[in-house]
Amino acid sequence: MTDRTIIRVFPRRTKATPDDALAYAGKDAWPRKKGSARHGLFLPDAHEVHVSVAFTWDIATGERLVREWKRHYHNVQLGGPAITKHPGEFVPGRYLKAGYTITSRGCPNRCPYCMVPGREGRKIRTLEIHDGWNVVDNNLLACPPHHFQAVFDMLDRQKERAKLSGGLEAALVNPWIARRLAKMRIDTIFLAYDRPAQKAHVKRAAGLILDAAGWSPGTARRRLQVYVLCGFEKDDTPARAVQRCEFIVSLGPHPYPMYYKGPDCEVRRIPDEWYKPLRPYLRPEGRYTKKRKAPSGQ
Repeated sequence: MTDRTIIRVFPRRTKATPDDALAYAGKDAWPRKKGSARHGLFLPDAHEVHVSVAFTWDIATGERLVREWKRHYHNVQLGGPAITKHPGEFVPGRYLKAGYTITSRGCPNRCPYCMVPGREGRKIRTLEIHDGWNVVDNNLLACPPHHFQAVFDMLDRQKERAKLSGGLEAALVNPWIARRLAKMRIDTIFLAYDRPAQKAHVKRAAGLILDAAGWSPGTARRRLQVYVLCGFEKDDTPARAVQRCEFIVSLGPHPYPMYYKGPDCEVRRIPDEWYKPLRPYLRPEGRYTKKRKAPSGQ
């Protein structure tokens, strides 16, 4: 990290939350709270405390955490993706768990449902490439070719399989990129299907990647997944969202529906009328598992 000792505080624990000794998250985010796993422990010496808020519905909690930590430390700052505009360089392990990496900021697109251009800028800004196996750039393929090629080379050096969680813009996937991805040790590649107008681009990109990789149907569903935006268009319905998900299934990848909550959402829960029909895609464990027949005579 740096010479400064920084405590990082996260209102909500996710898979990406750091787990080192100076990271406090979820129920352990409150200093010396009874019932916390760290209750009764001395708080560490630190120069700063950073409260990092990833989701808009956690902003109020983040503000309360700032007040609590100010009782113990002088320099307490509030930031994170839900609050901070124009973030700087990526520091491995500080706000994302080791293994996650960000190699660029911003996105040149003007998607009405996306907050990235407003917070990080519409001009792609490449960063120093730090080692990691889970790339969460907002639009990696919008970077200059020499940059994303260097990112692919970095992923080849990792012991863990590569995961492109940030998602690839389907319209930017070309035969060379598909062949390059097929040569890599892949955990998961994510494409984005945000608007019905992207249907042809998604079909083409998925076809290029699957043809180049030659995966079996089961492997294809694990290795290639597609974020499917739901609920943004005024005329969107759960039934139409399911149709888009089934379209992705027909191509070979697994669809991962993303319900649009809006930039000022204060509620984490997905409405039941959307969650119930989309649940099979959010929890696909049983969807692709063949049911065993009971032995005869039982």
